[in-house]
Amino acid sequence: MNRLGTRLVLAMMAVVVVALTTFTVFQVVTAVRVFHALPQDVRERVQRRPFLAPPPRLERPAGMMEETLEQRRFLALFERFRTVQRDATLLSIAIATVLGVLLAWWLSRTIAKPIEEVSAAAARVAQGDLDVRVNTKGNSETAELARNFNQMAVSLENYELERKAMIADIAHELRTPLTAMQGRLEAIIDGLLPFEAGEAERLHRQTELLSRLVNDLRILSLADAGKLSLRKQDVDLKTLLRESVAEYADRATNKGVKLELDLPEAASLSASIDPDRMAQVLGNLLDNALRVTPSNGWIRVGLSREADELRLSVADTGPGLSAEAKQHAFDRFYQERDSKGGSGLGLAIVKMLVELHGGSVSAENHAQGGAQFEISLPLG
Repeated sequence: MNRLGTRLVLAMMAVVVVALTTFTVFQVVTAVRVFHALPQDVRERVQRRPFLAPPPRLERPAGMMEETLEQRRFLALFERFRTVQRDATLLSIAIATVLGVLLAWWLSRTIAKPIEEVSAAAARVAQGDLDVRVNTKGNSETAELARNFNQMAVSLENYELERKAMIADIAHELRTPLTAMQGRLEAIIDGLLPFEAGEAERLHRQTELLSRLVNDLRILSLADAGKLSLRKQDVDLKTLLRESVAEYADRATNKGVKLELDLPEAASLSASIDPDRMAQVLGNLLDNALRVTPSNGWIRVGLSREADELRLSVADTGPGLSAEAKQHAFDRFYQERDSKGGSGLGLAIVKMLVELHGGSVSAENHAQGGAQFEISLPLG
């Protein structure tokens, strides 16, 4: 039986005990008072009769009128005693009933009041008031319900703030390349800029940024709606890392960055993953690292096995992560490392896709000062 059920049972038992105790005490006190008010001879005769016994029958022996009068006196007093007992019984029942009802009402209010407060607060939340909170006292189920409600309200309030901030960030991110494109196209139309290959290339980069932003937003919206599916299969992560690094080799060479691959000696390390989504994760991390790593720097991609999980890491010799960046690196539109041509959503997508695979991702600084992102995946 749960604690709330136990409290209800105890409350009902308390009502019964109070009612019975009140009835018994009032009955006994009244009987004792009336009994002691009787004459001595009547008290002695009453004591010899059971409580529920009928009153003694009136007998009239011949030639004994004094005894008959004595019997009548006794009967009258006995009847008065029984009448007082009956009245006391009815009165004690009434008093016990009133006290039982009052106690039941108080106990019910004690148990139901927190639930009513949560219900009223939930109605306010349904109307859009996310600042409402419920007072919590004690460790009962109702207090736990109130605490869970407050936690839910805090989560909803934070979600609403994040939603508003995300809408503002999306508007800002879309407006920036669109404004640049519009300004350049207007300058070309007015003849202020020549329409040449270099200008077309710059406009093409802006359209790529818009396309990447829209695609990132689509992926995140699908994930939030629970509609982003994974096509898992056993994949050799060593092969996947080689292919991902090969795709960024030319870009790293053109920038003067050394792209290294550190793989274990094991023949293969397999995991149950979606190869396309995991390739997107590695691509986002490598793209992020290439944007912040200066010339003559290096980017190291590693793979290792620890117990029942696989560790993928991407380290660079960029400026590293500040204390704030370590805390908010995977937040949407956080721009400390994603500010050089990024949408601000790359690392958020990394975290989302890794968690969909049942893994985790972390961001730290390595000994050489740059950033290191480490992914943990369950071993397949």
